[in-house]
Amino acid sequence: MKKIKIAIALLLIITTFCTTLVSCNKSIDMKIKSETTHDAVTISNVTLSNSTEGVVLEAIWNNKSESIITYGKMFLLEVKNGGVWKKAPMVDGSMFTLEDLIVYPASIISDFNDSNAELISKGENIRLYITNHYEVESNNEYRVIIEFNEMANKDIAYQAVIYFNT
Repeated sequence: MKKIKIAIALLLIITTFCTTLVSCNKSIDMKIKSETTHDAVTISNVTLSNSTEGVVLEAIWNNKSESIITYGKMFLLEVKNGGVWKKAPMVDGSMFTLEDLIVYPASIISDFNDSNAELISKGENIRLYITNHYEVESNNEYRVIIEFNEMANKDIAYQAVIYFNT
């Protein structure tokens, strides 16, 4: 009887381990919605995956304005609690680096493409390591908020907001 209990416990441990391995590097099943407060800047192709790096959000900026857009690596994660958005708990010791990332207008990118010149950093990809900075739990609704502005006018702040469920 004792051997059967040990065998069952071992089977459960192996099953849990295998399930964990299989779930790595797979997309999280969720609903994703994104919006921005800038008429000519959008976010598309949003994916969220669970990998060895934790929960990673990837997306593409679409800058159809005539301005260069800048944003930082810092982002805010909020969790919906009883119909109210609240800041998600941060991971102890989490820090963001302070640097500007650039999203060029589509017109500049196409001008570079037409002239056979290479634009070193189009800055159109977003890659956020969510669980490096915030605690994320299953069965919750979250939103990521990224602040950005036009390089020529840093006084006006815009937001890109990405909603997802875990």
